[in-house]
Amino acid sequence: MNLQKGQTLYKHELQKHLGNGQYGQVWLATDKNTNQQIALKILDPKFEPMMSVLQEARVGCQLEHANLCPVHYADVVKINDSNLALIAMEYFPKGSVSRYVNYQRFLPLPMAVQILCDVLRGLEHLHARGIIHNDIKPSNILLDDYHHGILADFGIAGIVENGGHAVPKGNYGPHRAPEVDPDKPVVNVLTDIYQVGVTAYRLLNGLDDLKSAFNQLSAEEYRRQTSKAKIPDRNGYKAFIPKSIRLIVNKAMAPDPAKRFQSAHQMRTRLESCRLNGHWTCDDIANLVGMTHDNEYRFELIPVRGKYPLTCWKKSIKTGREVRVSQFCKKGLVKEEAEQIRDAFILWVVEEAA
Repeated sequence: MNLQKGQTLYKHELQKHLGNGQYGQVWLATDKNTNQQIALKILDPKFEPMMSVLQEARVGCQLEHANLCPVHYADVVKINDSNLALIAMEYFPKGSVSRYVNYQRFLPLPMAVQILCDVLRGLEHLHARGIIHNDIKPSNILLDDYHHGILADFGIAGIVENGGHAVPKGNYGPHRAPEVDPDKPVVNVLTDIYQVGVTAYRLLNGLDDLKSAFNQLSAEEYRRQTSKAKIPDRNGYKAFIPKSIRLIVNKAMAPDPAKRFQSAHQMRTRLESCRLNGHWTCDDIANLVGMTHDNEYRFELIPVRGKYPLTCWKKSIKTGREVRVSQFCKKGLVKEEAEQIRDAFILWVVEEAA
């Protein structure tokens, strides 16, 4: 579809292109009848029967929950001899959570956990109404003005008919649970839990890792690796992700559905029970920076004549005074030793530092 800024579709004036999806485009638009800004999804029904295209609107209009993106209404209009389905949704100016990852492409732990809990609250509401989202990924998590997570895009959601399962019209390959046949997908609450786990892994560890693996492997090999818990890599967590969080994410991603959390509520309460003292992010040149309530932390690991001296610092946020954290400052180390002590320091900031 050749759409342009300023173009009018029915009662909507297009303002800004926001993105593309499998079945169409999303624009920031103004409803000229109400002068309200909306996110307008524009779908070309030549790719899908009209009733299938409009399923997203039928699902979204049923939902009233703070962590689910409201769908206001839908229209079918004729433009240049083509019928287009227009779905008007709430516009969230902050966009998706993907925009807020740092220079190392991850979200700081407290922000990630809070957003995941928000998403799980939204899923609780969906699942209680027999709706399987089936497309949980960072780009489908929007942020409101207070940085609360909003789960959006019900375009390939499934409606439970019997036995707790649903047959959707599609699926997102990189987050597909290993038990789901890509050609004949059947989804349920537990496949949504798996997708939350994969989303959590990517937000905590870095957005890019999983997509590159998916693009490099055949669909059959990718499914085989996910069924063996090789993808995502359970040994690939960054040092600043504590064991309590790793256990929760790995449980959500268990290849055996019976070993996953059996509801969104179960997973959310486990996440909410985690008590973390600090977290890590990075500065504008991608150096890791540790944060607790009162202090900032950093480290330096630069090879000198084949050895790897490690120096770690703590700086008071209140006074700006910086001192060494002596128990982690070491000289004369080989690389492996230095990296082990560095990782211990990183985890200490998250779990124990004052």
